[in-house]
Amino acid sequence: MAVLNTVPPPFGDRLVNVSRPGYKPGTDPQEGLMAQVYVDYFSGQTDLTEKFPARVFNVELTGVGVNIAATDMTDGGLSAGLYRLSGFVHITATDPGGSLDVVLDWRTEGATLTYPVASFLTAATTDFGAFSVPLLYVDALSPVRYAVTYNSGLGGAQYSIWLTLEEILA
Repeated sequence: MAVLNTVPPPFGDRLVNVSRPGYKPGTDPQEGLMAQVYVDYFSGQTDLTEKFPARVFNVELTGVGVNIAATDMTDGGLSAGLYRLSGFVHITATDPGGSLDVVLDWRTEGATLTYPVASFLTAATTDFGAFSVPLLYVDALSPVRYAVTYNSGLGGAQYSIWLTLEEILA
């Protein structure tokens, strides 16, 4: 993650331009505009903040008690590049003997890559789990999908799932 510039703003300089020599007061076209030293300072801050990861898509589903078929979490308009995908699942109603599987997939260089988050939860208790794919390369305009398989024991489990896709470099 980029670190914001620790150089303080140029408080010793004027924030706005004053009338330059050779111009009558009120006739200088540069008068009242932000001084170049401040323009440079704020431009540098903008350049740095544009390098921060940005959350681009979220999924929030609560009170689910069924399987979720592979579902695209994007709008289909991703730029090619690096992304981070993180998630959290919480069993809210138990099912002794049941479990939950989460599978993620996306396309990289034309190939579909699959990341199984295999049976990391048991539905016998109000269990929870967090997972992350720290970096994944996604082809332009391709889906990033999630699927949840609820393996029933005695039945009746419910869960909530939250997913976040962040753009790192695209």
